[in-house]
Amino acid sequence: VYLSDVRPAQIDQRAGAVGFDRTFYGRPLILDGKRCEKGLGVKLPSRLSFDLGGQFRTLSAHVVLEDPPALLGGEQVTVQVMGNGKALAAFRLGQDKTEVSLEADVRGVRTLRLNCLPSSPDAYQASVNWCSPMLRR
Repeated sequence: VYLSDVRPAQIDQRAGAVGFDRTFYGRPLILDGKRCEKGLGVKLPSRLSFDLGGQFRTLSAHVVLEDPPALLGGEQVTVQVMGNGKALAAFRLGQDKTEVSLEADVRGVRTLRLNCLPSSPDAYQASVNWCSPMLRR
């Protein structure tokens, strides 16, 4: 199941609407020069919660910082995958590292939370794309 087909139970985002199967700015999701048909585009800071009901085994995704020039100096974006309040995966994106592939064990997770948090208020202009986020049973 693509995560963009599972509507969030809660959206906490500073500005605008989450892009379902598009970037926050309404553009197609692109990864390695190819279009991702499914995904989520968020604006910083962003926290999305999903009720999974413990039905899935893994979450995989490619997470891409859409506009690295929006980050000045050493600003970074912390990306967290939380399950039932515990960290399942965490990493930082910035000028040096603009994308990462992840796979997280979500067995038994009832509430999944995806956090994209800026290192400073100046980084609020950045956005992050979750390309092909897939839940597997």
